[in-house]
Amino acid sequence: MHILTSVKKTVGENLKKVCQIKGIKNIQIAEYMGVSTGCVSNWFRGNNSFDIDNLYRLCQYLGVSLDQVFGIKPIVVGILNKDEDELLSAYRNASHEEKKVIRRALNLPDLKKEPLPEAK
Repeated sequence: MHILTSVKKTVGENLKKVCQIKGIKNIQIAEYMGVSTGCVSNWFRGNNSFDIDNLYRLCQYLGVSLDQVFGIKPIVVGILNKDEDELLSAYRNASHEEKKVIRRALNLPDLKKEPLPEAK
């Protein structure tokens, strides 16, 4: 199998898997992307190539990374919506002091102690 054909097939299968997990229908993808449902079906079967901008846009819509779609990283799809995912990501990247402020704003218990520094 030609390498490009293999990549298109992997991308299509992974996108289809994410949609199935999230319960997203081809018609929803088609409407969001401004294409026909036939076009979406062809993407999922690996028959058509994606423009990289469209692929990135679709990944953002589905809440997955390009690494996941290309099969470099495993597909881990949670039940968080985009806003929740952004908040969680921001919290994870916050300093210990910033996390304390966030927790106070949300009326959550204080953090017990500062985490150990990361190994270098």
